[in-house]
Amino acid sequence: MVEKFELGQTLITPAALDTIPDEEIQIALGRHANGDWGNVADEDAEENNLSVEKGYRLLSSYKTSSGTEFWIITEADRTATTVLLQATTEKKVAIRSQPSWDLLFPTN
Repeated sequence: MVEKFELGQTLITPAALDTIPDEEIQIALGRHANGDWGNVADEDAEENNLSVEKGYRLLSSYKTSSGTEFWIITEADRTATTVLLQATTEKKVAIRSQPSWDLLFPTN
């Protein structure tokens, strides 16, 4: 299936990295890039569909097989997509590099 938009640089918070299995992250990223917004309300899915066309920020919500809820957010300019736990307020992120995640410096 063809991606509906570019993900840009793929980032992940340390808490998400420690909690979400890599395979589930990859599946969710594929779903997100193909316009499957996961567990969002219908009006949020409609907003995401409009945001794909207009170039706005995108938000998807998924659950791991163990029930942990997480978000995937793609920035409006499509330069970055971040995987994070829904309850997180972390300031550190990691950058995706095959086959593991490398932690980056704190961001503002």
